Amino acid sequence: MELEDQNCWTLAEAAGHSTPDRPQHFPARASWDEQQVTAQAARWAIEHLDDGDPGHTVLIIDETADAKSSTEAAGAARHHSGALGHIA
Repeated sequence: MELEDQNCWTLAEAAGHSTPDRPQHFPARASWDEQQVTAQAARWAIEHLDDGDPGHTVLIIDETADAKSSTEAAGAARHHSGALGHIA
């Protein structure tokens, strides 16, 4: 199923729910093993993003939400950091 917007409201509506409570539960309140989720995400990325050429596939995930210390790195723009609670 293709959804133009993929957010909790549209996912809930597509599944026949009247509110986004169920889709919001997983990222907001459910508990899971962080290392297991990270390992599964890595397996998925390798399976779906790797085209077999060692120089073609790059995936960078920054989950630290550390404050940026420089604006000289590519794409280093100010953005909201949930860990810091403000624009970093």
